[in-house]
Amino acid sequence: MPAENLNLKAIWTVEAYTIKFADTDDAGTVITKDVKFGDTITVPSGLVKTGYVFDGWTDADGNDATPPTAIGDLGENGAVITYTAKWREKTYTLKFVDTGDVTIADKNVKFGDTIEVPTDLTKEGQGYYFTGAWKDANGNAATPPATINDMGADGAEFTYVAQWAKETYTIAFNSDGGSEVAPITQDYNTAVTAPADPTKTGHGFVQWNDAEGNKYDIQLIMPDLGENNTTITLTAQWQKNVYTVNFYDAYGEIFTTASIEYDADIA
Repeated sequence: MPAENLNLKAIWTVEAYTIKFADTDDAGTVITKDVKFGDTITVPSGLVKTGYVFDGWTDADGNDATPPTAIGDLGENGAVITYTAKWREKTYTLKFVDTGDVTIADKNVKFGDTIEVPTDLTKEGQGYYFTGAWKDANGNAATPPATINDMGADGAEFTYVAQWAKETYTIAFNSDGGSEVAPITQDYNTAVTAPADPTKTGHGFVQWNDAEGNKYDIQLIMPDLGENNTTITLTAQWQKNVYTVNFYDAYGEIFTTASIEYDADIA
C-alpha cells in the first residue's frame, strides 16, 4: 500500500458509431454518417427512386425501424448500424373509355407491371371500326403503355379514349346478263344514289335480290353492312317480256292472237 492516499480519476471516451443509410436512390447509394454519443443528425429525406415511393426504413434484420436524430447509446464503441430504405412500387389507374365516357376497361397497375391494352373493340351495329389509336383526356394522341414505367405521382389516373372511324362498304351488282351496273363504295351513314335499273334484251327488270334470295331495296343512306370493307353482291331479277302476236289469214284478217314470251318458240 502506498504511504499516501491516491486519487484516481476515470477517463471516459465518448463512444463513436457509424450509421449507414442504404439503397437511397436508383444507384443504391449508401449515405454514411460518422457520429458519436450525444450528436444530433439529419436523417436523409426526400428520397427518390424511379417508379417507387419511399416507405420508411428497415434495420439489419429487415424489421421496420426509425433512425435516431439524437444519438444515444447504440451499443459498442465503433458499432456500425445500417438502415435500409424501404420502397413501394407506385400505383396507377389506367382507364380505357369509349367516346362518351363509356368504360371499356379499368386497370389498377403498379410500376413494372405488364398489361394487355384493349385491341379488338367493336361498336355493334353502329358502322364504326376501332382504328387502334387512342387519345388522352385532353384530346391529344396517346399510346397506352404495355409495360408500366414511372408515370408520375403515385396514385395518378390516366384516361385513354378509343378512336373510331366510319366503316366503308361496297354494294356490288350482278346484272345476270343485263347491262353493267357500277358498284357503290361509300362510308357508313353517307348518302347513297341508287343506280338506274339495268336493261336486258327481251326482259324487264323486276328487283335486286341479296345472297339469300331476298328482295333488297337500296337505301338512301349507307347502312351498317358488317365489318369494315364488307362487300355485298346483289343479283338482278328479270321477267321475260310477253308479246302479243296476231296471225292473219290470206285475206289479211286476224284469225287468232297469242301471247308469247321473249325467245319462246312459235308453234
